[in-house]
Parts: sequence; C-alpha cells; structure tokens
Amino acid sequence: MVVGSVGPWVTWGPISIGGLRVDGAITVVLGAVLLALIALRRWPIVTLAVGAVTALIGCADTIDVSSTAAILDPSPGWGVLLTAASGLSVTAWAARTVVRHRAVRRATVPSDA
Repeated sequence: MVVGSVGPWVTWGPISIGGLRVDGAITVVLGAVLLALIALRRWPIVTLAVGAVTALIGCADTIDVSSTAAILDPSPGWGVLLTAASGLSVTAWAARTVVRHRAVRRATVPSDA
C-alpha cells in the first residue's frame, strides 16, 4: 500500500503523476497506521475501518481518472491500482479477523441452559 501510494496514480502516455501529488500522501499515512495495527495484532475493527477508507480512496481515484475525458486519455497508474487492491485486501483480512474473534467469543461464553 505504501509503495503504491508513492507510485504513479495518473498516466498520460509518457507523462505520469505520482501519488504524493494527489491523495497518495493520505494513503501513505493510513498505510503506516495499518502496518502498526497489523504488527500489534490488536484493534481489528479499527484496522477494518482504516483499510476500508484506504480502499475507498484508491477506488475513488481510479474511477475518477478512468472517467476523465481528455485529449490524451489519462489512465490509472499502477500505484493507485496497487493502493486500491491493498486496501481491499486489508479490509477483507480485517473483516475475517473480526468475524473469527466474535465466533470465538460466542463459543467460549457459557450458554444459559
């Protein structure tokens, strides 16, 4: 995600705009936060939320670039695509973790028999 955030987000033939000139600066910070959250293996709901925000930024920018009509026909660069895919992956992983933790809690809580 951090690598994608600094890579090209918009390309027009041989010209490209790096992620740090657009929303990549935000996703670099979010990526660093995600690295810390994943390393700590805590707060899976926060990890889910931060991953979803990052995925939303990457997907929105990809759609924005793809829908822009211009003479040179800009296209999304590999950086924004990697950022969006990384955000989606982290979101899916965090969602799975949240569901697992809730299932474990239900299994360990004594039932009222």
